[in-house]
Amino acid sequence: MLEAKGFTVRGKSLVGFKAVPFEFQSGLDWLFFYSKKGVYFFFSQINHRVDLPKVATLGPGTANALKSFDIEPDFSGTGKPKTVAAEFVQMA
Repeated sequence: MLEAKGFTVRGKSLVGFKAVPFEFQSGLDWLFFYSKKGVYFFFSQINHRVDLPKVATLGPGTANALKSFDIEPDFSGTGKPKTVAAEFVQMA
């Protein structure tokens, strides 16, 4: 619509993603992944064969990212944060 009015439109992402260093601690009850990027950044820093607690995901895309590491989530939501929060609190 802008171009039709004579404007030049350029698309550029203003969001950058990078891993945040952390130390994995044992004794957790759950790991909850909100995004595919979170899954990849997490497993880029730990050996995915460590003993993991139960694992949950916000939605199916994040669950599929986990499956690429041969991990089946114990809980996978619909991707709608409010609905997922209500369902997850019942499970956890």
